[in-house]
Amino acid sequence: MTISITEAPLPIHILGEVASHLTPEEACALKSTGHFFYDLFSNKAFMHLAVKGNWQLLILASPELKQDRILKAIVFQYNPHTSELLFDISFFQKDKDSALAA
Repeated sequence: MTISITEAPLPIHILGEVASHLTPEEACALKSTGHFFYDLFSNKAFMHLAVKGNWQLLILASPELKQDRILKAIVFQYNPHTSELLFDISFFQKDKDSALAA
């Protein structure tokens, strides 16, 4: 059974607040558990709320980041030192060119 975002058991703003407390690894694991969570983590309103508490969540959980200027702006809006901190994330340590492009 597939649940759409509009049929979520909780409002998006509550789910976003809860997600803001996940580690990036937990968010990636959750996103891959099913269509509902994949769609949820691809929802701009949800990610806007989730990233307030954890900007790394957006970078790691959303493959659309590199293509979407709005999502990039959200990441950099909440942490002015984001570019300095990118290399602390193991995902970006593998390929510094990818980190600089983000």
